[in-house]
Amino acid sequence: MIEHQLKIINEKLDRILAILQTPKGFVVNVKGESNMPGIHAATNVDFQILENGTAVFTATPVDANGNTVTLPPGTPSLTFTDAAGVFKFSVDPADTGFGLIQDGVGTAITTGDQVSCSTTLPGAAAPIVGNVSQLLDVVAGGPVGFTVAVSAPGTPASKPVVKMSQG
Repeated sequence: MIEHQLKIINEKLDRILAILQTPKGFVVNVKGESNMPGIHAATNVDFQILENGTAVFTATPVDANGNTVTLPPGTPSLTFTDAAGVFKFSVDPADTGFGLIQDGVGTAITTGDQVSCSTTLPGAAAPIVGNVSQLLDVVAGGPVGFTVAVSAPGTPASKPVVKMSQG
């Protein structure tokens, strides 16, 4: 009789632990590639990346208390997006599954962009999400060429007619 009651209690405890350990969201960190000059983060300043630079986004699944947990088998790969739509995301070669590590390449200049990720756990009705805790700025890189305009003498050039670039 007591053994049966202990077995029931243990089964209930196992169910409670499974609920507590179910991922509830993600903590997302971002860092710039070490070989990209001009990428930096500073206190009270948005994270900055060059327009043609790459940032590495790493998502860590967490439970409701913020503890790191493991995604269950069958979980689809994460989808990364940004509010401004200026990043192109792809799974980083260092990723070991679930698309937790993704490279984001800036494709246009923007300020205060917010990056987030999401996936839906097997059997869940709604996705779990995570956001980068700091805003991102995509800034212009250094000069790579010139735009040359032609005008009549004594009038300012108004429209570029020839574009030259490094090559």
